[in-house]
Amino acid sequence: MIPDSSSLPISHRPQLIRRLLLTMLVLSFISGMVSGYYDAINVTNTTWFDVASTLLFLFLMLTWYHIDSNEQGYKRNSWLNVFIVGCAIFAIPYYLLRSRARGKKLAAMGWLLVFTLLFLGVNFAGEYLTSALF
Repeated sequence: MIPDSSSLPISHRPQLIRRLLLTMLVLSFISGMVSGYYDAINVTNTTWFDVASTLLFLFLMLTWYHIDSNEQGYKRNSWLNVFIVGCAIFAIPYYLLRSRARGKKLAAMGWLLVFTLLFLGVNFAGEYLTSALF
């Protein structure tokens, strides 16, 4: 169950969103480390870790979407919820373009690009670091 962010004071919502995004970056780094470790010892990655990290990423992403849509006053629908889970690479930009006011859409897309590059960068850094150690 995704926590109800509408009961949070407005001043706490941006802090919670930052924590969620930071948690996703940390999990990306850890995921890269695990992948790098298994690559270094020439063993295929364990399925349980892949499934667990994917489910955790989905939970964090849906929680972010839920809180952010409340913050933006955007009415969520069940199809977009499913689209966010099933095809986030298209659904999140769509959501950002639909939920942001005129003049803020480009900034939202820019921050999405920055976050995506950070996400991939910390994942590669974790993989490289672990591969170098083993």
